[in-house]
Amino acid sequence: MDIPIFVWTAIAGCIGGAVLGSLTYLERMQKGEAFEKKKFALSMLPPTIVGLASGFLTTDFNLAFTAGLVGKKVWDTATKFV
Repeated sequence: MDIPIFVWTAIAGCIGGAVLGSLTYLERMQKGEAFEKKKFALSMLPPTIVGLASGFLTTDFNLAFTAGLVGKKVWDTATKFV
């Protein structure tokens, strides 16, 4: 079974977003916030979606992974002004 390259890059983008999303949430927990499933999901979902989308647009694993990381930063900046 041969899996297309865009599937692997999409997975790399999801992993990049999930890594930064979970690290950000762990930082919040260290500051004393209680664990909440809704906040955890909201910290993981946007960067994972951005990483997934970038995986379908590129064939470079590093670019897809980095886009997932950037997706989290963009989400955090956007939610500060709302």
